[in-house]
Formats: sequence, C-alpha cells, structure tokens
Amino acid sequence: FSDLAPGEYQLQAKLPPQREGDPLLASQIVPVIVETKDATVPLTVTAGEALAGNIQVENRKDEVLAAWNVRLRPVDPHGTASTGGQVDPDGAFALVQIIPGVYRVSVETLPGDDYIRSVKFGGAEVTGDLDLSKGVGRSLLEIDIARDGGEVSGAIDSPNPNPGFARRLLAVLVRDPNDIATWRDVPTTDAKFTFHGIRPGKYHLFAVDPAQFGVLGTLNPLKTIALHADEIEIAANGRVVHNLQLTPNPQPTGAPNAK
Repeated sequence: FSDLAPGEYQLQAKLPPQREGDPLLASQIVPVIVETKDATVPLTVTAGEALAGNIQVENRKDEVLAAWNVRLRPVDPHGTASTGGQVDPDGAFALVQIIPGVYRVSVETLPGDDYIRSVKFGGAEVTGDLDLSKGVGRSLLEIDIARDGGEVSGAIDSPNPNPGFARRLLAVLVRDPNDIATWRDVPTTDAKFTFHGIRPGKYHLFAVDPAQFGVLGTLNPLKTIALHADEIEIAANGRVVHNLQLTPNPQPTGAPNAK
C-alpha cells in the first residue's frame, strides 16, 4: 500500500477458499501506525485452529443441549467472520477454523432466563473478551450456565417526529460502562423493550436513537451516556419494569463520534 496518509490502520491478509471444502486462510488483524517512515508488517496466514469445550448447566435435568450453539464473534466488526459449533447432548462442543484474534463468547439460543455465569479458558476465568491472539493450543473452553437470571422491560418515551414511518430505537443494558463485552442491546420499532436472562447485579440502562449518531457501527460512542445512565438492580429471578427517556447525542451537531 503506497501514498498512505499518516495515521493508524488495521491490516489483515485473507485468502478465500479456492475449492469447495477448502478452509478460509487468514491472518489476525494487526494495528499499524504510519508516520514519516515506511512500515514493513509480517502477516502469518493460517487456516485456523480447532477448540474443544464443554457446557455445564446448573441443576440440569435431561436438558436438550443439542438445540444450542456456541459462537465466537470477533470483537473487531471488520475482522474474521464468527465461528460456531453445535453442542452435543452431553454438553461437549468443538469449534474449528479459529483465526487468532479477540472474540466474545455466546450461547444461542439460551431458554428462559438462563445466562452465561462464567467462562474459563485453559482453566483460567475469562472476565471479558476471550483473547486468542496467540492461538488456541490445547486449551479447553469451559462455559457454566446459570438458570436464575432476571428480566427488565419497559417503554421508551419518545414521540415519533415522522408518524408515518417506523422509528428504530435502541435500548442498552450495561453491566460495566468501561467494558463493551458486558453490554447488551435490543433494537425496537414500537418503543418497547425486554431483556431476559440477566445475571443478578447492578446495571445502567438507557435508550438512544441510532440515527442521531450517524453510522453507529459499534457501541463505543455510547460510553459517555452509559456512565451517566439510570442505575437499576436485578435480583435473582427478579422482574423489573423501568421506563426510559430517549437520551440525545451529547456531542454537538456535526461533531464526529469517537470510534
């Protein structure tokens, strides 16, 4: 790449499958800072690794785990595609073609008020995103599911300026304002929202109109709002109704949002 303006870039190499059945070959995403000198960046392209794991469910009684899928989603939305694997009836699963990078773990679709209580990788607890930038190795991914999640629902007080058109709003539930991995969001066109399967604890809750933030590709521009949003507490198996006022974009009109 030539004639690049100084700044920060992200670089990744990919080779799509050449024949049916071939794996995607890709490198992890490498941040590159271009200043006044040329930069040379080595990229290691790989077909990815396989990752084995198991799910434990609290008070499990003949659970139909085969209806669940474990999925790893890259934190960088421009990175490698997400990967997933079906869970066996005994709770075991396997994920393949994992390119080195940072991922978020999810289990789809958890029933009722089940939620992920903890994730361990290689025996160590994962408190945020799962960092696989150094590869998988022979480590095991362990996921513990709890069944005492709570629920919060409500309505967003926001008159539609164009009654003839559906208005897409976004309700956001935040456990840690500084850790996007702990956030959950629900889009709504009828100004009503519900979050199921919430880990007991304290949260911030707010709603925004994404159109006020330009292209809202990630939730990062909403961190300032999250810090000052309403605080609620969800008890085990609790049910909370909390209505919201729409929070406007705190930045001046025309100012660029942080990425």
